[in-house]
Amino acid sequence: MIKKSLSSRIENIYSPICSYMKKLYAEKYFSILVIICICGFVGFVCLFNESTQSFFAHDEGLYARRAKLILDTGDWFAPFSKAHHKTIGSYWLIALSMKLFGLGEYSARIPSALFSVLSSIVVYKIGLEISNKRSAFISALILPSMPLWFQYSHYASPDMAFVFLNLFAIYMILRASSENNRQSNHQFFYWFLTGISFSLAFLIRSFLALLPIFALLPFICLSLRQQGRKKVYFLLGGMIIGFIPVIVSIFYAYNAYGSEAFLELFDFARRKSMGGNLFKGLFYYPIILIILSYPSGLISIFGFIRVNQYKNLKLRYLLSIFPLVILFALMVASTALSHYALMLIPWIAIASGIAIDSLISSELLKSYQFKKLCAYIFLLIGLSLMVILLFKITGLVSIDVLDKPIIISSFFVVSLVNISAGLVGIRGLNNHRNFSISIGLMVITQTILLTILYGIGILGNPNQEIKTFVREPFVNEILRSNTVYLIGVNRNTKVRTLMEFYLPNYQDYQKSLDQVKGNSYFMVSKDALLELLKFKKYSINKIAKYKEFFFIRVN
Repeated sequence: MIKKSLSSRIENIYSPICSYMKKLYAEKYFSILVIICICGFVGFVCLFNESTQSFFAHDEGLYARRAKLILDTGDWFAPFSKAHHKTIGSYWLIALSMKLFGLGEYSARIPSALFSVLSSIVVYKIGLEISNKRSAFISALILPSMPLWFQYSHYASPDMAFVFLNLFAIYMILRASSENNRQSNHQFFYWFLTGISFSLAFLIRSFLALLPIFALLPFICLSLRQQGRKKVYFLLGGMIIGFIPVIVSIFYAYNAYGSEAFLELFDFARRKSMGGNLFKGLFYYPIILIILSYPSGLISIFGFIRVNQYKNLKLRYLLSIFPLVILFALMVASTALSHYALMLIPWIAIASGIAIDSLISSELLKSYQFKKLCAYIFLLIGLSLMVILLFKITGLVSIDVLDKPIIISSFFVVSLVNISAGLVGIRGLNNHRNFSISIGLMVITQTILLTILYGIGILGNPNQEIKTFVREPFVNEILRSNTVYLIGVNRNTKVRTLMEFYLPNYQDYQKSLDQVKGNSYFMVSKDALLELLKFKKYSINKIAKYKEFFFIRVN
């Protein structure tokens, strides 16, 4: 009786809550609000503690340094001393954020966090167009849990804005092609926005923007063929309007650098695509996509299989052929860089959403077999990670990455969650709720751990040393009121990049060492310091040291 009474009480409490949540979920904008809250928290919560952040020299330091140069010179079109290899729009978002919020890692990374949240919203909207609400909602929440996406959501670069613009363009095509808009004038507006988005993507990433357009051509052509020639004019009109900032920036660059302004853009694209050994990314991109999108990358395989069963040819192309064309192009190219793979991550999230939705609602034999395969893979990975951790703790192997208690603890939690997800999945193969719980447990745990590790400076903080150096009270006072001359710093391009951002006032020293003026401050290499010590007329005071470079005062 007591058990029955307790059970009925719990049921009386639980049922109204579930009923209320279902009503909220049914509300038109509730899902978007949840996505904004969760993705916004994950995207922004880590950024505002500057003491746990520092730039990666390449490429964050490069983007931040060049954005700072725009602000220092006041020239938003041609601030460089010679023709630049990228369109200036690559730096505008970071420069604008720095102008609004001040110089710092948080302001340089805010645009990426913002466009990451916006991308999650667009992924949800795309999911609504091609699948159902549950699948779309799952896809949007899975996106920020993937390590590669999470990293670049907190990274000072234009990559997230570039991905967002391409996603937005695709969503506009889907909206224009929907049954509700085919017979209305709204479709022309959607095609116009599609063109603007493609052009702005070029402003941000120059010729890389042509890759998704090329991969989308059959999808675009199929969509336009169904809707008539008039849409082509609106698409082209949007592209022309969106291209205006590109034309203006190139005009200013041409006035400053001549024909080199064009040649450098083309040459950079050639070097990146065909400038070295081809097929450099043949194994690189598949491997990082599998590892840095786990577990969603694994689950998405079933989603891509399900997509190929769609009757709609356009959607089959968009969801399977389009990502494959991009992946193939990246694998063939002579450059292997992780941020190029970001273009594929949203489609892995969408395929994962379709897969999970199908797996928890389908009784097909294929669904059962794939759930079984996933469960065993989760268990195998979890046990493998646990064995590696035991080897590290017992001293049988030395793993430098596992050098801090918080990392060891995170490693243990990940292995434990994988084992738990595997066991829950194996025991409940016929129970859809068990499978969804195991996947949810992995995704939530992974997102929380990434957020914690980033928040305390384990991730996103590779060069804390230079911040410690410039923030030493005595050093900081000197840097704020004096120009620092750099000698021999060019030998280490990463250090040079970081100094150009973190030093408030600096100049390259161009004269001979025997012409150094007294009461001047220098950042010098060890070799340059030895040369200066040979001059007896100088009195050299060593103030501080950063890596292999010395901060000195010459009297």
